[in-house]
Formats: sequence, structure tokens, C-alpha cells
Amino acid sequence: MTLPRSLPLVLLLTACGSHTAATPRGSSSDTRSTEAPRCEAREVAGVPRVATLGLPPGCAVEGAGSLEAPLAIETAEAYAAHVRCEAGAMPPAIDFATSTLHLASYTLTPAGMGVEVHDDGSVVTLARLERSPCPDDPMPMPMQTSLAFVLPKGAARTFRTLPCAIAHRCEGR
Repeated sequence: MTLPRSLPLVLLLTACGSHTAATPRGSSSDTRSTEAPRCEAREVAGVPRVATLGLPPGCAVEGAGSLEAPLAIETAEAYAAHVRCEAGAMPPAIDFATSTLHLASYTLTPAGMGVEVHDDGSVVTLARLERSPCPDDPMPMPMQTSLAFVLPKGAARTFRTLPCAIAHRCEGR
């Protein structure tokens, strides 16, 4: 897959397979929202949100940066060293002539719903989506997960994180 220069692409990666920010982890099925959560903080109001994709099962990230300082991958060799796949699993193709892949590892809290990536052309804001727990939620443990996103090659960006509380209504409340 070749990525157009004007369309940043985000890949949401986990060490255990794909995780989508649209499904609240740790919720019983009757407390899940059918709509994808959105960060509505004023800091990202009107800032373009980048689409997310899941890495195919069988692929995992090794040696990524942090949300505050993602690791920039600029070559196919570096990509192969940091995104490992089992036999038969293929990571998404990236055109490194026009794109730079950024990798970050972080801990997803039990009430975490993922990360939204917003790019205003100079600052990439990584909004950490968190919800309040519901009374019938199990007691899940935090998990290590990874986030990847593609920006145009040579794009000068600074990175910042933003906590973002997501409105969540428990079923029957």
C-alpha cells in the first residue's frame, strides 16, 4: 500500500493483536457504547483527526518510543527491525520515499479506550481516551500496547499528550 503524501495514516498496534479505540476494554457487553468515543477537549477542537487501523494478527512492535517521543522509522530495514510478523502475517506496506512511520509504546489503563491522533501541521496531539468505570466492570489489568502513525517524510512536528475524559453512560443508569 502506498500512502499519499497529503493523507497521514495511523495504525493502532498492540503486542497481542489489534485493539480499537472504539471498544471500551473491561466493559461487559451490556455497558458498551455503539458509537466510537471522541475526544471533545478544546485543545483538539477543529484539529484534523487521523484515521486509525489495526495491525494484522501475528505482528507486533518491538523497541518503540513513547507517546511523548515516538520513534521515527524512515527505512524499510528499520521497519522490519521494529515491526515483527509471524510467518504468513504481513505488516502494512509503507512508502518510505514519501512517508515516515512513528512508533510509540504505552500502558493502556483499565479504563483506557485508546489514543486519538490529531495533527494540525506542526503539533501532533496524542489524546489518551479514558472513561469512568461502570459498577459491573471486571477488574482488568493495564496492558502494554503500541501506536503507530505515518506522517509525510520530512514533516517537522512536535508531539504532546493530552488526557481526555470520554463521556460514558453505564447501561441501566
